[in-house]
Formats: sequence, structure tokens, C-alpha cells
Amino acid sequence: MIYKTLEDLNRVIALGKPQAVIDKFTQSYLSGVAVAPYLAAENEYSTLQAQEDQPDVEAVLDPESGEVITEGYSPNQLRDDRIEALAAEFPYLATEDQERPELELDYNLVQEQLRTYAKAKRNEIVEKLLVTTQSGKVFDADEISQGRIARAILTAQITGKTETRWGMGDNTTQTVTLDEMQEALALGMNAQGELWFT
Repeated sequence: MIYKTLEDLNRVIALGKPQAVIDKFTQSYLSGVAVAPYLAAENEYSTLQAQEDQPDVEAVLDPESGEVITEGYSPNQLRDDRIEALAAEFPYLATEDQERPELELDYNLVQEQLRTYAKAKRNEIVEKLLVTTQSGKVFDADEISQGRIARAILTAQITGKTETRWGMGDNTTQTVTLDEMQEALALGMNAQGELWFT
């Protein structure tokens, strides 16, 4: 079965799909999250059980001192220990019918993950944020660039400079005025505010 991803769920929410559709996507996503550890355990358990016995690996000794460089071990014992550990964690694996227990779905998990997902996506947009002034100049407007623009404005006000050379958002270098930088800073802060609070 193919389960819906968190991105799938976020997309139907963003598109404003009916609640019934969102609920189905949520159910599918949660089922996938809940079943993932069981699927991994089942795959590992069956793979280990299908493994044939291997010869023991002998210790490697330093030819001069005779000290042990690498300890010897039994691959079969390691395999059997892991099978035992899986059976202890997932007892149904060691039963004949191997029926997976009923899965519990945590809807709080979805809310938390959607918030985390939305923040990550928003940060991606903010990191690539560009603004265009009335003069048509394109400025980088991510948080670091906003800080650089603010410091440049402050420096210009202290020194009395009214223009400077600036690396633009379109990868050119241009002469920009103090007014243009102030406009770019305001545009950037407003655009970021809209992303954060809408």
C-alpha cells in the first residue's frame, strides 16, 4: 500500500480541499507513520531468518606482539541475537500467524508535523526573498540581506553618503541610493511579515 506523505497532506490543506479529503489524506499519512517501524522490523526479521549459517570470524592478531587487533565473533550469534531482540520488541513476529497489532493513530502528531513543515517551507521562501523598488532595482530581502541593508543605511546616515555600490538580487552590481535602500528594507520586512503572519 502507498501511504500519503506529509507534503501530500500539506498540499491538500493549502489548496483548501474539502474536510473529507483532508481527513482521508490525514488517515493515510498517519497509517504510514504508524506502520513504518513494523514494516522495517518485518523486513529485517524475514531477511535475518532467511540467512544461512556463516563460519565464525576469527580474531586478528598483531604478528609481532600477538595482541588482538580485531576481536573474533560469530555472525550466526549476532544474527540470532538480533532476531531475538526484534521478537522482544515486536512479539507478533515470532507467532505463526504474524498478525500485526492494530495501529494507533496520533492526530496530534499531524498537527505538530504540519507546523514544522510549514515553518520549513516558509523559511525556504524567506531565504530566496527578492523585492523590487519603484526604480526597478531587485534587492535580496532574506533576513541576512535585510541586516546588511539596515547596516548600510545606518552607515550612510552617519557618513552622509547618499549612494553606494551594491550586489543586487539579480546578480548584478549597481549603484543604489539611500532612498532605494530604505525602500528595499521596508519592502523586505513587509514581505517577510506577510509570510510569517498570514
